[in-house]
Amino acid sequence: MSIYHLDKLLKPKSVAVIGASKKKGSLGELVVRNLQSLDFEGTILPVNPNYNSIYGLPCRQRVDELEPDIDLAVIATPIHTVPSILNACAENKIQSALVVADTRREIGEKRHVIEAEISRIVANSGIRVIGPNSVGLINTAAGLNISFASAMPNRGKLAFISQSSSIYTSALDMALLEQIGFSYYISAGSMADVDFGDLVDYFGNDKAVGSILLYLEQLKNPRKFLSAARAVSHFKPIVVWRPEQSMAGRHNTMADTAIEDIHGAVYDAAFDRAGIVSVSSIDELFNCAKLMAQQPRPRGKNLVVINNGSAPGLQTATAMVRCHMQPMALRPETMEALDRVLPPYWNRNNPINMLSGTDAKSYVGAVSACLNDKSVNGLLITMAPEAAISPTEVARRLVQTVKGARIPILASWYGGRDMEEGKALFNAAGIPTFRTPEKAIQAFSHLLEYNRNQEMRLEVPDKLNRGLNFNQEVAQTVLKKHDAHESSFLNIWEIKELLEAYGIPFVSTHPVKDEQEAIAAAETIGYPVAMKKQSIDASSFELTDGIELGLRTPADVHYALARMMADNNKTQPDDPAPPGVILQPYITRADYKLIFAIKKDPQFGPVLLFGMGGVLSLVFDKPSVGLPPLNRLLARRMMENSRASHLLRGYRNRPAADMEKLEEMLIRLAQISVDFPQIDQLLINPVIIKNGKVLALDAQIKLTSTRILSPKHLVISPYPKHQERIATTKDGRPLFIRPVRPEDVPLFVTFRESLSESSLYYRFFRNISEFTPRQLHLFTTIDYDREIALIALANIDKEEKMLGVIRILSHPDRKKGDFYIIVADAMQGQGIGSILLHTALDIARKQGYETIFGVVLPENEGMKNLSKKVGFQVKFNFDERVFDLRLDLDTHSDA
Repeated sequence: MSIYHLDKLLKPKSVAVIGASKKKGSLGELVVRNLQSLDFEGTILPVNPNYNSIYGLPCRQRVDELEPDIDLAVIATPIHTVPSILNACAENKIQSALVVADTRREIGEKRHVIEAEISRIVANSGIRVIGPNSVGLINTAAGLNISFASAMPNRGKLAFISQSSSIYTSALDMALLEQIGFSYYISAGSMADVDFGDLVDYFGNDKAVGSILLYLEQLKNPRKFLSAARAVSHFKPIVVWRPEQSMAGRHNTMADTAIEDIHGAVYDAAFDRAGIVSVSSIDELFNCAKLMAQQPRPRGKNLVVINNGSAPGLQTATAMVRCHMQPMALRPETMEALDRVLPPYWNRNNPINMLSGTDAKSYVGAVSACLNDKSVNGLLITMAPEAAISPTEVARRLVQTVKGARIPILASWYGGRDMEEGKALFNAAGIPTFRTPEKAIQAFSHLLEYNRNQEMRLEVPDKLNRGLNFNQEVAQTVLKKHDAHESSFLNIWEIKELLEAYGIPFVSTHPVKDEQEAIAAAETIGYPVAMKKQSIDASSFELTDGIELGLRTPADVHYALARMMADNNKTQPDDPAPPGVILQPYITRADYKLIFAIKKDPQFGPVLLFGMGGVLSLVFDKPSVGLPPLNRLLARRMMENSRASHLLRGYRNRPAADMEKLEEMLIRLAQISVDFPQIDQLLINPVIIKNGKVLALDAQIKLTSTRILSPKHLVISPYPKHQERIATTKDGRPLFIRPVRPEDVPLFVTFRESLSESSLYYRFFRNISEFTPRQLHLFTTIDYDREIALIALANIDKEEKMLGVIRILSHPDRKKGDFYIIVADAMQGQGIGSILLHTALDIARKQGYETIFGVVLPENEGMKNLSKKVGFQVKFNFDERVFDLRLDLDTHSDA
């Protein structure tokens, strides 16, 4: 349901407390007391058959005695009563519910039955629910505290969502101690309805939220979450802590040990793809929170550290290196300013070491000199205890010095009791303090990681030098033979056919039955050859011990085949179908051996792996992980995350690999995973590179039956090729209508040159001199779960040109959308706008949109006329001085 009715849940104006009580310490009593004693200005309605009033509030006996259309019901009753209470709430048109009842007290199947019933009620009624097992919901701006906490956190711009009740309560205590401000503080519970994706989506549209913190153990709906996070992280940092989980007990059917359990790495890859900053402890999470809540985000990576001892200076320098931060060199003017205020024995470097015996005046002077340097992007001030100087006085002076600073200021007054008062002064002034300088540097580096993520997202993927063609029909024919089986395995010839249909070259492979065929095949291949034993039905991934390498003569082939057959008779004497034997070229001295693989994750669907290949792959390299679909940029980054990338650049006498060919291989593999949900595991090991050529030497593929059709099995929506169309302009020019790709940035840049200032003003309602990198990224990096984006292309003067573009951006309910369209000036009047609009509306109707909206300036006659012809209602908005457009797709018949 996304963010439908979440306003009622998170910003209620009326709250019914079902299970309200006077019993001290009960949740029902605490909720009523918190709502009364804090700043909540809405209506409070207790419900409990055992009371006539609670704390002066009239108490209803039953839910059906409540007024209809109440925003929020808090359900604090035994869990077995919750389904009937939710039904009563839905009948009374209550919009949302917070279920603090705990299903975990129920044993075995009973718990699952109750949670399933809650989910069914939500689906049928439309009531929005947080919980069950939630321990709280806090909205500081609304004075709303429905939680076990009696104290309200400070107001701020952080939103925190926790999947754990213990982390929720302990982190809240930490936040109160550190004086960290929040806008929302939410315990998600079991997420029968509202989940991480819904809340991230909502907070992305809430101006009260500047950054989002998550404690996450497992995602209920990864596709929805990643879609929301990718959209929101463009402009609001998202920091997540997901603890490492034990891999014990998980079964892996792949024989090759390089494809081990990669579930944790998949989360990391997903977070990276969504632009999320990942931390590894609650300390790191709240250190980030302090910095984000109290200081501006750094605009660059230049951090300067000021300390009063050589050992602390060494510690901070080491911490910066560990966090992949290069200490900035101090500018000559800054050095001169520091020389005027520091003792002559200061170290003249960054970190700035003033050495012991430094007084408050020196601290103030050093800080002022750094603040005057516009190349400094952050300042960390540290102090170790000294007998001759008051840390409290230094802190008091510095609070005044840094007031209104344009850069983030961090402090680490590390020590015992003598430092506490100084830390309190910093915290009161909104300057985050850290137990050690290393913790401060780590927090700063996480915000730099967010900046890097955003910069990387603005990079434009290159187009491949040649188009990629996939013969899906051939591959589908191969796989259809196995559709009826619950689980099956392809034999080597089927694998070869499938891979080659997708352009992945596979080594020449010859099946043989006897010595005569074996020698003939070896002569055809050319010596030396490799002989491998293959199970005819390929009924498992277990590696056979039948492999003979480097056979150079007919005699070698003869003896190798004899040994292979003799071994089989010993191990499987009653097998009526002896294993087949294949011959392949024996390729020696490959420049590189690599692994390419697909593995289906239970939550994220198909996952791609890349790394070093061969028998020792796991010893030297752990495969990098990525999520389909891929383009060149994503494929390159996936390779760069593997240790293999260091070798692939060229090592000693080995030439550098052709990276574009490897990118192409990963893109082809990703397309296989997109097109065929039934592929459970696919391993190509090794893929060799020799003399610039790429060749797969061996592969294994396991299939499982599935009812999920492509692309619903993916967590990231792929390029919707089925939306491509061929059309014709009024003057007979052929048009190619297709969805937008990230590689289209150059087309958009050229398209801007074809637009007049008036055309741009009609589209953007303001003057646009040129498209910024951020705008180009938003125009071309499309989440097809959230929007429709089409461009019209034509060949003009032997060059592909973009002639028009249309977008439909969905509302949070995914039922409504806003459309925007623009056509090149020289091509207006050729029907391109009409073609784009009709095509987009057709797609919108198929995707379940109900209503499309638009806005047109009064002087834009062409757009008004087109809208009327298509069937839009066109009404003048006197307040905004624009024409509002509306089209109801269920009553509109598209021509």
